[in-house]
Amino acid sequence: PGQPPQHLPEGSPLGLRNGLKSITTGCTILRPWAAIVMGLVEGLLYLGVSTLLVHLKLDDAINAIHLHMANGIWELISVGLL
Repeated sequence: PGQPPQHLPEGSPLGLRNGLKSITTGCTILRPWAAIVMGLVEGLLYLGVSTLLVHLKLDDAINAIHLHMANGIWELISVGLL
């Protein structure tokens, strides 16, 4: 089988940071449980998009695609859902 992606251990703190960042989008209206769900999903989304970009061999040196596009879309949708 293939080897696991080598970028996940160093990307995990960035996923955590993005999860914490995500709750600021709706901090005035989100309940604590919703902020936890939103942060967990965003942290996992960051790691998933990062893995996808590696598999597609797309270079994103400043993490703009994962951080601003993918997570920004989730933030907009999740505030309305939660």
